[in-house]
Amino acid sequence: MPLADLRDPRTGFTIEDKVMISAKVKVEPQVNWWNWDSKKETGYVGLKNQGATCYMNSLLQTLTHLPYFRKAVYHMHTTDGEDPESSIPLSLQRIFYKLQYSDASVSTKQLTKSFGWDTYDTFMQHDVQELNRVLVDKLEEKMKGTSVEGTMAHLFRGKFTNYVRCMDVDDVSTRDEDYYDLQMPVKGCKDLYASFDEYVKEETLEGDNQYHSERFGKQDAKKGVSFRSLPPVLELHLRRFEYDFATDAMAKINERFEFPTSLDLDREDRKYFTAEADKNIANQYRLHSVLVHSGGPNGGHYYAFVRPLDTEQWYKFDDERVTKVKEKEAVDGQFGGSEHQTHPGHTPQWKFPKISNAYMLVYVRESAIPEINVEVTSNELAAHLRLTLEKEQEDKARKKKERLEAHLYTVVRLASRHELASEIGSDRFFDLVTHEKVPTIRIKKELSLMHLKQEIWRMTGALPTQQRLWLWAKRQNHTFRPDRPLQVEFDCQVMIPPTSLSPSLGRTRPPTLPHLTSRPSGGDDGRQGGPHAADGQVPGRAAPLPRGGGRVRAGPGRGRGAARGGGLAGAQARRAAALFQILRARAGAARLCRLARRAAAPHAHRPAAGAARHARPAADAGAGGVRGGRV
Repeated sequence: MPLADLRDPRTGFTIEDKVMISAKVKVEPQVNWWNWDSKKETGYVGLKNQGATCYMNSLLQTLTHLPYFRKAVYHMHTTDGEDPESSIPLSLQRIFYKLQYSDASVSTKQLTKSFGWDTYDTFMQHDVQELNRVLVDKLEEKMKGTSVEGTMAHLFRGKFTNYVRCMDVDDVSTRDEDYYDLQMPVKGCKDLYASFDEYVKEETLEGDNQYHSERFGKQDAKKGVSFRSLPPVLELHLRRFEYDFATDAMAKINERFEFPTSLDLDREDRKYFTAEADKNIANQYRLHSVLVHSGGPNGGHYYAFVRPLDTEQWYKFDDERVTKVKEKEAVDGQFGGSEHQTHPGHTPQWKFPKISNAYMLVYVRESAIPEINVEVTSNELAAHLRLTLEKEQEDKARKKKERLEAHLYTVVRLASRHELASEIGSDRFFDLVTHEKVPTIRIKKELSLMHLKQEIWRMTGALPTQQRLWLWAKRQNHTFRPDRPLQVEFDCQVMIPPTSLSPSLGRTRPPTLPHLTSRPSGGDDGRQGGPHAADGQVPGRAAPLPRGGGRVRAGPGRGRGAARGGGLAGAQARRAAALFQILRARAGAARLCRLARRAAAPHAHRPAAGAARHARPAADAGAGGVRGGRV
């Protein structure tokens, strides 16, 4: 704008020698798409793209939001032993169920395999209209002879009449034809109503193109088409792709083409219908979904905007991602045409054609919405399939929980003599053990090694003295080998109460271990003690590993003379003495003697006054135990 026009008061920019400038600022929140939870944000989940199956995902999302269609698919006959990779109805049932009840995006691999496709086909983009026709034909064929026979025709089939009417003589030729979708012209049409006008426009047959009448020979005639009936679900494929004779190639028509959210096909005295059409049916339609193609004639990307029948909210289904959008983006934004290429801080100067525009429209007759929008529950499925899918959902939820909690656990693999011996055979090469085939234990990292040994005892019957623990390393050739033993460092710390070592035949039974409590130790220094062995016996509980390389301490306030006493204190002292004998038989005498001296020294040299000061009746005395930490 010239500066003189800016200063001219008549333009409205200058008021009292001041230039009035207003700016509109729009702040959009940043969305973390990596952690986007479609189910949480919208209540719906998406479909996984196998490579170039976005066109199929868009069509499936449109169909699954027609509850009548989904219910009919649920009622199709399938058997328990049927393979979903060879059955289109079964694979569709599984997909629709998971879209309705799953919390994560759904795979379509079983459906594509039921089509007979291989990996190459999943990376080859097909036409969504072609897929829609093939899918409807297959389902209609599978529904024959079942309780849902005729569902496809009831939802999608309409009828129109092709006619040729002679202009100079009384002769009319008609032929009725069924259709499941309509291909609407786009080029040269302003909006959808203009496209319908073009669809039913009469063509004049004259000159060399005269019509040959069986009764009157060559005659000038009018040729056209009129609708006898429209289906409850009207699918309109927009002819965005046409052959360009100038370039001798297919070209995409990106020109602007408007379509309404409410479509009235009874307008202008029902000009689209024949005289035989049922006038009691109101042909007012509600826009249900918009399938969008973004790209050119040689490829691109498909996604869908869907407005479910029970709401006015629009949703964008872009493969795995589902988001809420406004009607302006779902409808007006898909008209096509041209748009300015805007850059931050620059005024747009050039217009470029929009390569993202509507390719398929789905309308639902307003009077048929109560019939189509039926309630669909899991009880509609066959019992065998419902139980299978519920079990799969539970297993998936369990595995997801295990993945989230994996950092809290350590996986331990158990190999017995039988597994080791089975590896030795007639082959020249054999492994120490088959790492993937042996049983496993998932144990929390916060638990002690004593808990692990007790659990192995419970599972295999092998005493802790018969167990050897190793850390294994994964090698570059994806095999596993023992790296270093845990036994040398920790085995002497695993304490087994002698009262549990009763002789038995065959497998031994794990002992009844003391319950762990934390309470004041009652020592001279008045500090709080760590975990101690209490009097109550609880099966399956083990004392934690001692800190400081296996240091063992007896209960405070008791010297060696307490071993000859009665009651709980005497029993605890006798247990410590028997424990010493076991340790002495298992490992080096020098190390065990050193441990025993450390355990007994604080109490042997404690002053008698201190012992007397903290003495308690035998019935109320706390039991001694093993102090220690955890690994």
